[in-house]
Amino acid sequence: MKDSIKWVAACLLLAGCNVSPQDNSTSVPLAGTDMNDAATVAPGNGAVTFATTSTGQADDYCRFFTQGIRTEAADGSGHSAYICFTPDSLLAELFMPGSGEKVVLERHTLASGAHVWNIEDDDTYNVRCTNGCWTVSRRNQVMFRQSPGDNDYDLGAWRETHYEGLFPATCTDGAKYRLYIRHREHSGDGHFMLHIMHAKPGDGNDTISTYTGRRYTLRGTTSNPDAIVWQLRCDNDNGIYDFLYDPVEQTLTALGKKR
Repeated sequence: MKDSIKWVAACLLLAGCNVSPQDNSTSVPLAGTDMNDAATVAPGNGAVTFATTSTGQADDYCRFFTQGIRTEAADGSGHSAYICFTPDSLLAELFMPGSGEKVVLERHTLASGAHVWNIEDDDTYNVRCTNGCWTVSRRNQVMFRQSPGDNDYDLGAWRETHYEGLFPATCTDGAKYRLYIRHREHSGDGHFMLHIMHAKPGDGNDTISTYTGRRYTLRGTTSNPDAIVWQLRCDNDNGIYDFLYDPVEQTLTALGKKR
């Protein structure tokens, strides 16, 4: 069934809900090979060659991050779930990065006329739009909920920016990273997807770790009270990454990882 689903970004406009975040202004920053910062270059620049996906779970991360709706654990546990719909909205696929679980749900119409996606006569997940935000529930208990800010049109259109660079040698052994940020135009918060490539000297087999989570914009460091710091809080308690952002040069400098 999954192979027959064609995923598109503009998958639904139902019940007044804003679905998959759309990007209409993408830039692709790239770092020098000997630096820890990333500088903006023109989209489509052939120098961006960091291979992050081929098959398997990494593809799921990319597909759901770029095309899906992000929901977050209602109990504040730090877990997340992404929802993708087919173009006709008849099917919804639910992906939970923490466990790797994927479930395909079918659309049903309630007596009220509202739609819900689940598996009929099965104790499974239910996806629906409630009060303008998407939720994932089970046994009548809301497990995941879309952030209200994601549907706040007053914050502007969705924007996506890509960064690529190196971590300091003291952080993740100087691993290479590629960072995707999605956010509302007038919001300092947003979502991120972070690929980290760890080189394995000798055998030539590099490993790639992928993280998703929330991006927050903070102000000030110990040496500069006016500095802008992007803090990436990974889902599933997988750590916190800090990046120093230069709004003039539009560069990032990786500061390190906490926890």
